[in-house]
Amino acid sequence: MAICNLPLEIRQDIFERVITSPITPTTPSESQHGRHDYTKNAFDGGGIWQLPPQNPALCLLLVNKQFSSEVKDVVKRLPDNYHVDIMFLKHHGLWTTWTLPKKPTTQYIDTVTATIRMFDPTDDLDPRFAKSLNFRGGDGGPETAVWAFHNLLVFLVEKGPGYLGYLKDCCYIVKRIEINIVAPTDGATHKSIVCTDQEKPRWLQRRRAVFNDDTIPPEKRLADYMVDNLRIVLRPDRQLKRYNEALYENVIEAIVFRVNGEEFKIFDMEKMMDAYDIHHWGTFNEYAEQQKENLRKWKKWVLARRARVKQGLELEEHFSDLY
Repeated sequence: MAICNLPLEIRQDIFERVITSPITPTTPSESQHGRHDYTKNAFDGGGIWQLPPQNPALCLLLVNKQFSSEVKDVVKRLPDNYHVDIMFLKHHGLWTTWTLPKKPTTQYIDTVTATIRMFDPTDDLDPRFAKSLNFRGGDGGPETAVWAFHNLLVFLVEKGPGYLGYLKDCCYIVKRIEINIVAPTDGATHKSIVCTDQEKPRWLQRRRAVFNDDTIPPEKRLADYMVDNLRIVLRPDRQLKRYNEALYENVIEAIVFRVNGEEFKIFDMEKMMDAYDIHHWGTFNEYAEQQKENLRKWKKWVLARRARVKQGLELEEHFSDLY
């Protein structure tokens, strides 16, 4: 039976399933063409390789006028939920593939779901990807790979699903972020989650045990790594506030980590924001009193802003515009 002969309700259910099905590249080799790096600066997004966001509805819109009209009706009624597939490719970056059944029509996003899959690099990859994700560590600071993971979240609230671009007056408001790290399917053993089995760099032995403990499934080790770093970033601290304020301001309910679909860790952003308080401002900090007052104003502003979000009101101001 031709699809056009099916009842309208069934056709629309089929269209919705097609339109909202996540686009998942099979291998890095298959999806390497057309990817671009967000910046060349590791501290501002280096290591994130993006495919242009793809719209699964496009092919259906081009079939005929009847299909086009029905598909547009389905798209109009879709909730503001989005999916991104992220291939974590050792040394070669975080490769994002967004599924955008529709562009956001407001600054409010319901749920963004990320599926993270681990891969060993293969010999047929373009050399431009090499060494774009570095876990070696820096002088007195974390490895630059930390910033790539961090910017996956920051770019989401700043530029929206698909990283399409900045809003004129405000960031995107995301109710919930779900991150599911799944077991590798590329056939590699993944004894280390940051190096291939053929590599045995000396620095790796000095790094975190989470990288190399092959008694723990690789997907759980990656989840541990991501959760540990996000826990540090979200900590109330005068030196960390500039890294965590965008997440506290714009992620309303929670950031949830799952391993193979099973709940692993929940960051309850509402409770954490309520409890946000910095107790140590530095022994010789002559600006401590002013910084305390700025924190008080910022927290009051964020809590009032969250109340406006719950009412579905438009948000236009940035904190820096007011103080």
